[in-house]
Amino acid sequence: MTVSGTFRVRKALILGERPERVFIDFDLARLNNLGVSASDIFQAIESHNSLMPAGRLETQGPGVYLRLDSDLSDLDQLASVPLRIGDRLIQLADVATVRQGYEDPPGYLVRSRGEDALLIGIVMEEGVNGLDLGDRLQGFIAAERERLPLGMSLDILTNQAEAISGAVNLFQVKFFAAIAVVVAVSMLAIGVKAGLIVGIAVPLTLGITFMVMLLMNINLDRVTLGALILALGLLVDDAIIAVEMMLVKMEAGWDRVRAAAHAWNVTAAPMLYGTLVTVAGFIPVGFAMSAVGEYTGNIFWVLGIALVVSWLVAVVFVPYLG
Repeated sequence: MTVSGTFRVRKALILGERPERVFIDFDLARLNNLGVSASDIFQAIESHNSLMPAGRLETQGPGVYLRLDSDLSDLDQLASVPLRIGDRLIQLADVATVRQGYEDPPGYLVRSRGEDALLIGIVMEEGVNGLDLGDRLQGFIAAERERLPLGMSLDILTNQAEAISGAVNLFQVKFFAAIAVVVAVSMLAIGVKAGLIVGIAVPLTLGITFMVMLLMNINLDRVTLGALILALGLLVDDAIIAVEMMLVKMEAGWDRVRAAAHAWNVTAAPMLYGTLVTVAGFIPVGFAMSAVGEYTGNIFWVLGIALVVSWLVAVVFVPYLG
């Protein structure tokens, strides 16, 4: 496909196309006069369309056999198929009308807005930016609309570029809302400084998660965005536990360095076990050998990365910041 530049897609599927068929309409009165049945005619056509031996080529290796077949895909050739009626030889066109059409009745139909339609599905290549592909497809569709004959139209039913853009915007809204809520609640519950530390843990965790996803060649798509949205509610749990442990020990008279070390020694292992148990709940999704698993498998990997990174931030960066 080339329109104002070149863009590559993995495959393009045409759905709802009615297969073409060849129809033979018999003149029943003439068949009765000749004493021929429709089955005799079909048998003659099948015999005429069979592969016939035409010789053999001798080579230094295996022998090569030649077979000749008559191409009956052309309507004129099909109409000229000879039929032997007693001592006479007639053509198929003498007793029938040969015409080309579509499967009737159709095996299935696709309708859009009450009218018959064909669907064209575009699947982009792996690693391609869906938003960029959507912009280039808009130019291709505009050019193709100008070439369509009268009575035909080209409309977009679903545009994944719009869905991707909506998912990205939704993630951004939830991301900033999560940070605002976490910081506000933490400030009210445990103080301003501790609340800021918990709030910093969220973007820090996501930043490291994005770096790991890049190293693992995991794209940012609707599935991974959904996994990150699920993880947002869990990213601050470990950080809140670590900060609260520090506050408790500082109120007991410990200095900040000793309280931070105690938060690591006491909470690191239990939080890690809890994180791994949560991640383990998504193992069936990550290793499902099915079409669903192919599309949703990254939920397990992204959630696992985000939650493990959140644990690392909670036991390393949060005590240091504290």
